[in-house]
Amino acid sequence: DIIRCRWAALNQTECGGVCNAFPNSTLNSDTCILTHYGGYSTGQFVVTVQVEDFAKLTNIIPFSSVPLQFIVNVVSPSNASIPCGYLPPIFIPPTPLNGTCIPVLYGQTWSGTLLAQNQYYLSSVNN
Repeated sequence: DIIRCRWAALNQTECGGVCNAFPNSTLNSDTCILTHYGGYSTGQFVVTVQVEDFAKLTNIIPFSSVPLQFIVNVVSPSNASIPCGYLPPIFIPPTPLNGTCIPVLYGQTWSGTLLAQNQYYLSSVNN
Protein backbone atom coordinates (compact mmCIF):
# COMPACT_ATOMS: atom_id res chain seq x y z
CA ASP A 1 0.00 0.00 0.00
CA ILE A 2 0.92 3.65 -0.48
CA ILE A 3 0.83 5.58 2.80
CA ARG A 4 0.10 9.30 2.90
CA CYS A 5 -0.61 11.76 5.69
CA ARG A 6 -2.62 14.95 5.71
CA TRP A 7 -3.84 17.47 8.23
CA ALA A 8 -7.20 16.47 9.67
CA ALA A 9 -10.07 18.47 8.18
CA LEU A 10 -12.76 20.33 10.10
CA ASN A 11 -15.32 19.89 7.28
CA GLN A 12 -14.97 16.12 7.71
CA THR A 13 -15.23 16.36 11.54
CA GLU A 14 -11.77 14.79 11.88
CA CYS A 15 -10.11 17.23 14.24
CA GLY A 16 -12.69 18.02 16.89
CA GLY A 17 -12.29 21.79 16.58
CA VAL A 18 -8.48 21.84 16.86
CA CYS A 19 -7.61 21.93 13.17
CA ASN A 20 -4.41 23.74 12.18
CA ALA A 21 -3.53 24.26 15.86
CA PHE A 22 0.26 23.82 15.45
CA PRO A 23 1.59 27.12 14.03
CA ASN A 24 4.75 27.34 11.94
CA SER A 25 4.53 23.66 10.97
CA THR A 26 4.34 21.74 7.72
CA LEU A 27 3.34 18.14 7.00
CA ASN A 28 4.89 16.33 4.04
CA SER A 29 2.04 14.17 2.78
CA ASP A 30 4.28 11.62 1.03
CA THR A 31 6.79 11.01 3.84
CA CYS A 32 4.46 11.87 6.77
CA ILE A 33 7.24 14.02 8.23
CA LEU A 34 6.02 16.85 10.43
CA THR A 35 8.38 19.84 10.57
CA HIS A 36 8.06 22.61 13.13
CA TYR A 37 9.97 25.83 12.50
CA GLY A 38 9.63 27.18 16.05
CA GLY A 39 10.88 30.55 17.17
CA TYR A 40 7.50 32.22 17.56
CA SER A 41 5.23 30.36 19.93
CA THR A 42 5.74 28.31 23.06
CA GLY A 43 3.17 26.18 24.84
CA GLN A 44 1.18 23.05 24.18
CA PHE A 45 -0.24 22.47 20.71
CA VAL A 46 -2.62 19.78 19.49
CA VAL A 47 -1.62 18.05 16.26
CA THR A 48 -4.37 16.26 14.32
CA VAL A 49 -3.31 14.18 11.31
CA GLN A 50 -5.01 11.54 9.15
CA VAL A 51 -2.85 8.59 8.08
CA GLU A 52 -4.25 7.00 4.92
CA ASP A 53 -3.34 4.02 2.72
CA PHE A 54 -3.95 3.77 -1.02
CA ALA A 55 -3.65 0.95 -3.58
CA LYS A 56 -1.76 3.12 -6.11
CA LEU A 57 -0.17 6.55 -6.25
CA THR A 58 -2.96 7.75 -8.51
CA ASN A 59 -5.83 6.74 -6.19
CA ILE A 60 -7.67 9.56 -4.44
CA ILE A 61 -9.94 7.44 -2.22
CA PRO A 62 -8.06 5.63 0.56
CA PHE A 63 -8.63 2.07 1.78
CA SER A 64 -8.59 3.47 5.29
CA SER A 65 -8.07 6.74 7.10
CA VAL A 66 -6.76 6.56 10.67
CA PRO A 67 -6.77 9.61 12.95
CA LEU A 68 -3.59 10.43 14.84
CA GLN A 69 -3.72 13.08 17.55
CA PHE A 70 -0.98 14.13 19.91
CA ILE A 71 0.20 17.13 21.91
CA VAL A 72 3.50 18.91 21.29
CA ASN A 73 4.98 20.95 24.12
CA VAL A 74 7.24 23.70 22.74
CA VAL A 75 9.47 25.27 25.37
CA SER A 76 11.78 28.25 25.24
CA PRO A 77 15.48 27.49 25.75
CA SER A 78 16.93 28.83 28.99
CA ASN A 79 19.79 30.36 27.02
CA ALA A 80 18.62 32.36 24.00
CA SER A 81 22.07 32.16 22.40
CA ILE A 82 21.77 28.41 21.73
CA PRO A 83 22.22 27.87 17.97
CA CYS A 84 19.23 25.83 16.83
CA GLY A 85 18.53 23.88 13.69
CA TYR A 86 21.81 22.27 12.78
CA LEU A 87 21.22 18.97 14.61
CA PRO A 88 17.80 17.32 14.42
CA PRO A 89 16.16 16.14 17.63
CA ILE A 90 16.35 12.44 18.48
CA PHE A 91 13.71 10.15 19.94
CA ILE A 92 14.51 8.90 23.42
CA PRO A 93 12.84 6.35 25.75
CA PRO A 94 10.01 5.67 26.35
CA THR A 95 9.49 6.17 22.59
CA PRO A 96 9.06 2.78 20.86
CA LEU A 97 12.09 1.77 18.78
CA ASN A 98 12.04 2.45 15.03
CA GLY A 99 10.22 -0.40 13.28
CA THR A 100 8.32 -1.51 16.37
CA CYS A 101 4.93 -3.01 15.51
CA ILE A 102 2.16 -2.20 17.97
CA PRO A 103 -1.01 -4.12 17.10
CA VAL A 104 -4.24 -2.24 17.76
CA LEU A 105 -7.53 -4.02 17.20
CA TYR A 106 -10.38 -2.36 15.34
CA GLY A 107 -12.32 -0.05 17.64
CA GLN A 108 -9.55 0.16 20.24
CA THR A 109 -7.64 3.30 21.17
CA TRP A 110 -3.86 3.19 21.51
CA SER A 111 -2.10 5.71 23.68
CA GLY A 112 1.67 5.98 23.85
CA THR A 113 4.46 8.41 24.56
CA LEU A 114 6.85 9.77 21.94
CA LEU A 115 9.66 11.79 23.47
CA ALA A 116 12.24 13.79 21.51
CA GLN A 117 15.31 15.64 22.74
CA ASN A 118 17.41 18.37 21.20
CA GLN A 119 20.91 17.08 20.42
CA TYR A 120 22.61 20.38 21.20
CA TYR A 121 24.27 20.50 24.60
CA LEU A 122 25.90 23.53 26.14
CA SER A 123 29.64 23.21 26.58
CA SER A 124 32.50 25.48 27.41
CA VAL A 125 36.27 25.57 26.99
CA ASN A 126 38.40 27.02 29.78
CA ASN A 127 42.00 28.07 29.06
